[in-house]
Amino acid sequence: MTAQPPSLDPEMTVSAVALDIASNVFESLLTLDGECRPVPMLAESVEISEDRLAYIFRLRKDVLFHDGQKMVAEDVAASMNRWLKMATRPKTLMAGASFAADGENAVRLALAEPASDTLLALAAHSQFPAVVPKRIADAAGEGAIAEFIGTGPYRFVEWKQDQYILLERFPDYKEIESPSSGLSGLKSAPTEKLAFHFVQDAQTRVSGLKAGTYDVADSLPTEDYEALSKDGSVKIFFKNSGAMAAVFNTRARLLENPVIRQAALAASGIRPCFSSAPATSAPSRPSGRRMRGRNCTTRKTTKKPGSF
Repeated sequence: MTAQPPSLDPEMTVSAVALDIASNVFESLLTLDGECRPVPMLAESVEISEDRLAYIFRLRKDVLFHDGQKMVAEDVAASMNRWLKMATRPKTLMAGASFAADGENAVRLALAEPASDTLLALAAHSQFPAVVPKRIADAAGEGAIAEFIGTGPYRFVEWKQDQYILLERFPDYKEIESPSSGLSGLKSAPTEKLAFHFVQDAQTRVSGLKAGTYDVADSLPTEDYEALSKDGSVKIFFKNSGAMAAVFNTRARLLENPVIRQAALAASGIRPCFSSAPATSAPSRPSGRRMRGRNCTTRKTTKKPGSF
C-alpha cells in the first residue's frame, strides 16, 4: 500500500487505502454492483413505503461476526445510527433519519423527508456504513471503534504501526450465492492471509514486486510500465477513473449574472456532452482480486490468483 491508513474505521475516514483494507473485514447493508446500482449485501431485501419516508431492510439470517456472534437487528440498528451520526454523507443527505430494530431480522429506516438517493448513500464505498456488534458501536461513542470485528471474508489479526496490517481468512464467512458484480455478489477468501505493507516509495514497491517480496504492488509510476510489461512474471491491471467538470468563473463580471449563466448552459448542449463522455469503469472488488491505483497496478503471476 502507498501509505499507512489513518484508521480502519470506515466511518471515520475517506482514505482509499483505509477503505480498501477495511472492505475485507467489514460489510454493509447494501453495496454497489458492476453497474453502480445499490444492491443488498447484509440485507436480503428492501421495502420502501409509498411516501418514501420508511425503508424496511430484511436481514440475512446466517451471518456471523468474527467473534462468533450471530448478527441480529440490534447490531445493525446500532451500527447504522452510529454511521448517521459520524459520517459526512448522511449528515447532509439524511438529516433527522434514524434506524430501529423491527424484530430480530429486520431494521426500519425512518427519514425526516424523502430523498431519491437514499439507497445510493447507503451503498456508497466512501465512508461506508460498516455493521459491527452493538457493543462495539455503543462503546465507540463519538470516537473510532476500538475493535475491528465485522462480517467480511477476512478478520483482523494485527496492525504493526508503520509496517503492515495482517488479516486472515474467516472460516465461517457466509458467501452470497449470486454472481460477482462490482462490489456485490459472490466473495471468497482465496488466500489464508492478507498482509498489507506500507511502502510509500514507488521504486521500493517496484523492486519488491520484481524480487517477489510483494505479490501485489499498488499505484506504480507510469514510466515503469514498459519494463514491467516485458516481465513475464508480472501482470498489469489498469483502472480508468477520474471526472470531467466545467465551472463558471462567477467572479467575471459578465458571469455574475445568473441569467447569463443559464443562457450559456442552454446554448452549450451540456446534456449531449455528458451522454457522449466515456464512462469510467465500475468499482472493482477490493478484497483480494486486485489492488486499485491511480496509475497502474501490478501483480506477480507466480502466486495463485484470487477470484471473487
